[in-house]
Amino acid sequence: MSSYSEISQENKSVSASYPYQNYIKTPSQIGSSTKGDSDTITNNIVAIGDYVNILLEGDSNAQTTGSHVLGNSYFYNTGGTCTAPDGTTQNRYIYINNRPDGKIPLIPSSTTLKGLVPGILEDLSYMEPTELLSAFDSSTDCQEITMDVYDINNVKTTQSYYVNNDDIAKYYECWFPDGKNPVTGATCSEMMSTRRKYSIISNDIWLQTYMYGITALSCYLLYALIYKKK
Repeated sequence: MSSYSEISQENKSVSASYPYQNYIKTPSQIGSSTKGDSDTITNNIVAIGDYVNILLEGDSNAQTTGSHVLGNSYFYNTGGTCTAPDGTTQNRYIYINNRPDGKIPLIPSSTTLKGLVPGILEDLSYMEPTELLSAFDSSTDCQEITMDVYDINNVKTTQSYYVNNDDIAKYYECWFPDGKNPVTGATCSEMMSTRRKYSIISNDIWLQTYMYGITALSCYLLYALIYKKK
């Protein structure tokens, strides 16, 4: 088992804060300005739409990453141990995914909404205070899983670590490279058929109110990210 200092160093290297502000273009970079001519007004309107897409869709011309959603993902060493299927004792990890996946609370099916606001809602839905101490259980069964990992530079790799079966059961099936949760058996509908390219927001007035209300409250966050570089 690794020492505390080794675990601390390992976790520090993978869990560095994701620099969202580095991947969001400034208004001038997407053609927005304070000029009053008609072309500039048109560009400014388009720029507003691009920034809204960062908040909602996660696919925007105002992102330096293009159509790739913002956020990182990594394995985190809990410092505990678990029992593998062959009976051996392994270091226990958890998988942390900060990349929006379109699975939003109060919306029954997966959506194309993978922006910053849906990502915040997803993170809140995954927080279960009663289970915060579960990572310190050392007598639970686990298995090795292989997952996509994105660092703070948006470089994608795959890594394999041992994760508790109870933790795996809570992971969204579309996170797994093969689209199947190895514990629950649930399969990702996005990989079984052509994904429907639609936004639920455009069809439901109540969801429009729900999402755009939260978006309005999040505009300050986007503003802060843009101007944090200045």
